[in-house]
Amino acid sequence: MLAVPKPTKRRKEPRPPRDEFELQELAESLEMAREEGKTLNFVIWRNSDPLRGTIEKMDPNTKTVHIKEPYGEVRKVPFLDILRVGDTEY
Repeated sequence: MLAVPKPTKRRKEPRPPRDEFELQELAESLEMAREEGKTLNFVIWRNSDPLRGTIEKMDPNTKTVHIKEPYGEVRKVPFLDILRVGDTEY
């Protein structure tokens, strides 16, 4: 009888490491942008395209940020998946 090889295990790619200071700065800048209603560009981990929109809500229970895109759809992104945030030039 022929032996069938076991499939190789896939390893998840870990998030880039960030310290508490970076996370605190990110949270403060997101809160300020939410209060001002600014449109921002978001770089999301494991997402090839940047996300553009305004912050509608920051949910501390689920640790998600609700981002409203220009065409009206609301995307819920985990806070730790947001790598960078920048102002738009519009």
